[in-house]
Amino acid sequence: MNLKSCTIVGVDEVGRGAWAGPITAAAAFFHTKPPKELIKYICDSKLLVQKKREEISEILCKNYCIYSISSIPASKIDKNGIQDANRKIFQFAVSRLVNKLKQKGIKNCKILLDGRKICSFDHEYEFIIGGDGKIMEISAASIIAKVYRDTFMTRLHAKFPAYHFKLHKGYGTKKHQEALKLQGISPYHRTSYKPIKNFL
Repeated sequence: MNLKSCTIVGVDEVGRGAWAGPITAAAAFFHTKPPKELIKYICDSKLLVQKKREEISEILCKNYCIYSISSIPASKIDKNGIQDANRKIFQFAVSRLVNKLKQKGIKNCKILLDGRKICSFDHEYEFIIGGDGKIMEISAASIIAKVYRDTFMTRLHAKFPAYHFKLHKGYGTKKHQEALKLQGISPYHRTSYKPIKNFL
């Protein structure tokens, strides 16, 4: 399929390696081409500082993208495994966005996803290693997914301030490890992960 003849949907996930919180994916489609001054900021979400990432996500969601988001919590990751969770959030996010596009009369889609192949789709699709730094639609999905998940983890911090979730977003930083030694685990930690098992 020629990319110029179809609708490109970009997909990316965030939170796969975290010790706590959900794994989240976003799917994004540009209904309007962004201006050059914005395009330079549509990149791998990890390359943007938090404030700029939040700003760009809001602009994309309000003005340029049709998108969908899917999350799976730590409890289901523990039950079925991270690979299963990753597959499902990709499939859910894509399915929801494709349905939105169908309602607008858009049916001819190609799905471009970041990373190695872990699942399949009814539409034409391609997994691209490093795609969040190569394909603008995947970059947009990367930004939207990260801001969504980071916001969730910041809100979780208000409920469990001792873990400092707003600082490390559930990843295994030194600050997080120190909190685990003092507090034990929370209901949002992934007990199937080896580092967390060591604290049980």
